[in-house]
Amino acid sequence: MLEEGKLTLLCRELLEYRSTTSTFYYYGSYSRLVLVYNYFIMDEKGEITEFKGKKNDWLDLMGKHAGEVQKYAKVNRLDFDDKFDLSRIVEFYNSLFEKK
Repeated sequence: MLEEGKLTLLCRELLEYRSTTSTFYYYGSYSRLVLVYNYFIMDEKGEITEFKGKKNDWLDLMGKHAGEVQKYAKVNRLDFDDKFDLSRIVEFYNSLFEKK
C-alpha cells in the first residue's frame, strides 16, 4: 500500500524480461530484466481494481479536484509515471478531503 485515504493506491512490483532491438553500439536483439509497477485502486467499499492509465486517466479519476492536483504536480515537479511521485500526488489529493 502506497497511500491510504479517499483514493487508496496499491502497487505490485514485477520483474519482466523486455526485448530490445539493435542500437548504435550493439547489433541484434537482446532481452533484459526490468522492474515494472502495476497499480491498483481500492475504493471505499474495499473493492480493488487494476489501473493501467496514464496522467490524464489519473486526473479524470480525481474529478473536480483534477485542476488543483495538476497544479500541485507541476509546481513540485512530480511525475505521474514515478511510483514515489505518484504516491505524493495521491497523498495531496486525499488531503483535500481532510480539510472539509
